This record gives sequence, structure tokens and C-alpha cells, in this order.
Amino acid sequence: LINLLHWLVAAYGALHAVKIHYFTTDNSMSSYKEPSDVLKRLLLPPKNPSLSLSANYQWLVFTQEPPLPSIELLAKPEEKLAGIRFDPELLTPSRLDYATTLVLQHMKTGEKQEVQLPENSEGIRYIRFNPVKSSFVFASKVKNEARMELY
Repeated sequence: LINLLHWLVAAYGALHAVKIHYFTTDNSMSSYKEPSDVLKRLLLPPKNPSLSLSANYQWLVFTQEPPLPSIELLAKPEEKLAGIRFDPELLTPSRLDYATTLVLQHMKTGEKQEVQLPENSEGIRYIRFNPVKSSFVFASKVKNEARMELY
């Protein structure tokens, strides 16, 4: 059981690039060792991308979220109301994953174009296409601030 606990702590630390020290049963200090690439792929598989299709079926937006939420996100305070957890600063559901990449693809040609996120963006959510024009909007979470911007 102790070996399993040491393995889980080391694997979690490896996935989050944290240097972990733990004490063994003989009180000697052991330092963290990097797990193999196979173990990393097993414990940290990428999420499936999110897709949004335009109303005229000409454009497709791919967004990719990180595989695990950050420690900072998990440590943020949250409020509970009627069984729903929400972020009291943004008034949004708590622990939302924000996409960190955005790729626009033309459906007829298959041509893909990566869209750069704003410089001060922590990530994006809520992608919506204009039902009439070939344009879309998204909300961007501003780094280190309790606000979102619309693009």
C-alpha cells in the first residue's frame, strides 16, 4: 500500500511538473523521478477537441482544453447555491476548463488556420457563430483578473 501511495504521488507530481519529496518508511528522503513517456500518456491522455459548426456549414472551429485542470483552478474559492458550484468573482460555473488553442477550418477546402488568442488570455469559452454572417465570437478569461472579455 505504501509503494502504491508513493507511485501515485510521484505520478501526480510528474504530470504537473512539481518536484515532490516524500519520506520512506526508514525516514530517508527520496526525490521525485520522471515517469516514462508511456506512463505519462496512460495517465494524462489529451481531451477530445470541442467543435463548433457555422450556421451555413462552411466553417468549423476546433478548440483544445488542457487534459487536467490546474492546481490554481482547483484551489479557487467557490460558492454553492441549490447544488450548483459557481465562481463568486465571475458568476460562472466553477472549475470551467478554458480552451487554450483555437483552429478555424474551411469545410470545402479543408484549409486550417490557427487563431492566436489575445495576449492577456488565460483561455477561451462560449464560442458562438453569427447565424447570418461568417463570423464568430468567444469569451476570453483575462489572466490574473476576475473578468472576461468578448471578442
